[in-house]
Amino acid sequence: GGMEDRAECHRGDTTCQEDPERSARGVVERLRGPLAAAGFDLCTPFDVEWYNAAAASHPLAPFGRSKCLGVLIGSSRAFWPAFTAFLRRHPLWRARAHPVHDYVEHAVGGVCRSVLGSAIGSRRSNPEAALSASQPEMDAALLGGACDRGGSEAGMAQGRSDHRDAPEGSGEGGGLSSSCSEGGAVGARGLQFDVHYVHETADGRLVAMQCLAEVAGLAYYNRTAHLSVHPKYGPWIALRAAVFVDVDSGLHSGPPPAPADPSPASASARIERALARVWEDITAHREHGSTGGRTVRDARYFGREGDWRAWIALRDAVGVGSEYRYTRDALRYHYTTDPCALERACGWSPIHALVVGTDPPCPRCGELANRVRAVIAEASRRCTAERASSDGAGHVGCVPDSAAGSGGGGEPMRSSLCEADTPFAMSCALRDAQLEHVAWNSPAAAGLRGADSGGPFQHVGTAHEVACALDFAVDWEALAPLEQACDVARLDQALERLEMAAKAERTWLMTPALIVNGQLVWHGSVPPQSTICDALHEAARAALRNARTSAAHGSSCEGI
Repeated sequence: GGMEDRAECHRGDTTCQEDPERSARGVVERLRGPLAAAGFDLCTPFDVEWYNAAAASHPLAPFGRSKCLGVLIGSSRAFWPAFTAFLRRHPLWRARAHPVHDYVEHAVGGVCRSVLGSAIGSRRSNPEAALSASQPEMDAALLGGACDRGGSEAGMAQGRSDHRDAPEGSGEGGGLSSSCSEGGAVGARGLQFDVHYVHETADGRLVAMQCLAEVAGLAYYNRTAHLSVHPKYGPWIALRAAVFVDVDSGLHSGPPPAPADPSPASASARIERALARVWEDITAHREHGSTGGRTVRDARYFGREGDWRAWIALRDAVGVGSEYRYTRDALRYHYTTDPCALERACGWSPIHALVVGTDPPCPRCGELANRVRAVIAEASRRCTAERASSDGAGHVGCVPDSAAGSGGGGEPMRSSLCEADTPFAMSCALRDAQLEHVAWNSPAAAGLRGADSGGPFQHVGTAHEVACALDFAVDWEALAPLEQACDVARLDQALERLEMAAKAERTWLMTPALIVNGQLVWHGSVPPQSTICDALHEAARAALRNARTSAAHGSSCEGI
C-alpha cells in the first residue's frame, strides 16, 4: 500500500528480463524480506540519474554507470522493536556509544552481503569528524538547506540526538568489522554494491536523502518542516541508507510522478506555529551560555524540558500517520539519547553484571559470581545502615526505595534526588544491581560470539575448549583434585599460561568472564576483588550520571 510499491509498479514492465537474479526487480525483492525482518520496512528502487538530476550539488556516479540501480532503505516504527530485540541478544552492544547507527550499518551491511556478496574494500568515511561541523553548518542541517546538504528526515527522527557529539556509526574499538560502508563489494552472483549511510557526510559519501526519497516516490518532502512525509506513515519514518548495485536499473521510463503532500490543508498553520516554537528554543539556547564547542544537537540544549518536545510537536503538526507515531521510549531516546529510555525498552537494570561460565557453575565461575554478590551485598548493607542513621531526615544524595533503581527493568533512578556521587548514592545505585549468570554455550551467550559481538571475539569457551582449539597442552588429571577442593587460586595459577595464550590470540573469550553494562571487565580467570569493585563502582557513577541526565530531560515521558 506504500508509495514505493506504486512506484515500482510504474517501472516494473521495463525492468531487465535477461536474468531475474540480476535485474532491478530481482535485487530489490531479494533485499526486501531480510531488511524488513531487521526493522527496515521501506525499500524502494531508483535510478541514479533521477537523483543526480534532483541533487546536482551532490552528484553520484557509482561504478561508472549512468543508469545504476539504487535502493533507498528506510524504516517506520518497526525499527524500534527490532533494534531493542537485537540489543537484548547482544549484551556487549550496551557499551556502544552510538548503537543506532552501528545497528543500521551492521544490519543493512549484513543483509547486503548475504544477498549480494562480501566486502572487497572499504571507503569508510570518518563521520565523527564530518559531524564536528561549525554551528552555522549544523543549524543549516537542522532547519535550512537540508536537501542541499544531504540532510535526512532521519535527522528529525534521531539525528537531533544521535549526532549530539558523534554519529551513531562511529563505533568504538575500531568500529564494526561487519559494517558495510564500503567502497565496493562483490556479490555472490557477481554483483558489486556500495552502501551510503545517512550519517555519512564526507565528500563522495553524502546523499541528499530527503530529495532522494521524493524523486524515488517514497515520500513527499515538506520543505517548510524539513520532513519527509510518507502517504501512510506520515512523518514517522527514518531514511537509513542508499544501496547502489552494479547493474543497469532497467527503469527507463523515468521517475514516478512527484508524491503529493498527504497533509490536510489545516496542517500548514500548525506547522508554522510549531516551527516558530523550535526557532524560539534555538534562539534561547544561543542566548543562554556557551555551547562549549558543541552544536544545537548538544544534550544541554535538548535537556531543557521543552526543547526536544518542540521537535516532536513539529512532527505531530503534519497531521498524517498519527497511528504510526513512535513509542514514548523511542522518541525520548532518539531526541535525547537518554540511556534510561533505552534501558526501559530493553528491560535492562541501570547496573547489570553478567558472568559467563558453565552451567552448573564450576568453582571459578561460582567464585566470580560470589565476589560480585559480595560487592552488591555490601552496598545494600551500607545503604540500609546510612538510611537508618539518617533517621529519615532527608540525607543529601538520598535515593528512596521507590527511586533507587529499576531492579531489573522498572523505572530508573530519579536523578533529581541524586545531587552528587556521594558514597550513599553510590551504595543505593549498587544495591539494585542485577547479576546474571549464563553458560558459555547457551543461546543467551550467543551474542558474545562473532563479529557482531561488539568485541574482537569470534569464539567463547571454557579452558577445555580454548586448550583444544589452540592445541595447548594441559594436565587435566592434575587439575581434577583442585577443582574438587574448589581451590580457585591454584586453579587460576595452573591455567595462567592458557589464559595468557587465549588473550594473546584475541579471538577467544575464555571463561570465567565478567561483563558490566556491556563492558568486558575480565576473562580467563577470577579477577581480583578490587577489579570487580572498580568496575561496579564505575557503573554506579555512570548510572547516577544517566539518571541526572534523564531528570534534566524531564522526569517522565508525560506530554510526549
